[in-house]
Amino acid sequence: MNDDSLRGTRASMFTDVRMSGFRCFEDLRLKDLGRVNLMVGENGAGKTSVLEGVRLLRAGGNPLALLASALERGEYDSEEDDDGSSERAAILRFAFHGRHGQGGERFRIEGHEAEGPSRTIDAEIVDVSANDPEAPLLGAPVGARGEIEWHGMFPDWAIRLRLDEGSASVDVPLEWSRGSARRLRLMAPRWDARPRAEVPVFLRANGVDDAVLGQLWDRVAATPLKDDVIGALQHLEGSIRDIDLRSDPRLPFRSRVAVRIENGESSSAPIGSFGEGVAWLFALALGAAATPSRLLLVDDIDAELHHRVMAHMWAMVIETARRRDLQVFATTHSIDCITALRRVCAQTPTVADEIRVVRLVKGGHAGITFTADELDTAIEG
Repeated sequence: MNDDSLRGTRASMFTDVRMSGFRCFEDLRLKDLGRVNLMVGENGAGKTSVLEGVRLLRAGGNPLALLASALERGEYDSEEDDDGSSERAAILRFAFHGRHGQGGERFRIEGHEAEGPSRTIDAEIVDVSANDPEAPLLGAPVGARGEIEWHGMFPDWAIRLRLDEGSASVDVPLEWSRGSARRLRLMAPRWDARPRAEVPVFLRANGVDDAVLGQLWDRVAATPLKDDVIGALQHLEGSIRDIDLRSDPRLPFRSRVAVRIENGESSSAPIGSFGEGVAWLFALALGAAATPSRLLLVDDIDAELHHRVMAHMWAMVIETARRRDLQVFATTHSIDCITALRRVCAQTPTVADEIRVVRLVKGGHAGITFTADELDTAIEG
């Protein structure tokens, strides 16, 4: 890993985050966050919920971030379309502490950056049954210009989302599906004219979305960032020379990823042939190289990786984060993962001040933040 020449500005990174009424948190505060933040703690402590809250905050309150969390967690029912096909309808009330969805529930997520103003997301379950059914439809911005128009039935209950004090709010149906245009009506005459931020990349080891990987690949395929992805894989499999896509679009993305190797003679093989560890490291390297929002979120970052490989994984993630000026939030259940992070910090002292391990306690109101110098304590605890 290189030295201080890779150090980013950290100006837009969250240093403190507070979540009140969000998922399992009655009131949680995280302080002294760094460039790379590893969430640890027992099952049910809220490690994944922290990542979801940070995603919504960095996405500027984009309701697609709420939708993504619900679908990823399996919080949905099945709805039947007019043509008889079924579609998943996300149940968004589970984002609220208590999860009753009977009106009045609220959550707030606040984030303070190293430089610049704080950001706040406020959400409340409201009765919209009396709203004007002819209220103008809201366009959900995609990228810098294009818009997707959502249409649909007028619900009785909605989540009212607001970014920062004084901004316009948007109402999102409490049960929301997104497949066909008729499914959604957002009952706000206007939403803040500022463009919505893209939803940050969120990688889950137990369910990496092929569509997301395909979009990330499109961002790097014709750029020097592709070499970073190849380089990450070469540390696990030295014979790898290149990565390309098979031409058959009917195949899932990962089945199309062809890895060229040189081992006496040149040949290619699907990336899955190299094992789950290489496939997961490919997803991590791709996410770190191509995430559009300067934020990378990874649930169970050590999954599928042998403990001997974890230090290399951390070195790759940290180096890419510094070079691209990213902030990383990740989770683990593994002591080996923390030990590997400690080893990287010891081998490269210049990165140590950017590393944090945050222990969450079930029902607790504050994360316990450990710096790199305190990782022995984090491991022993």
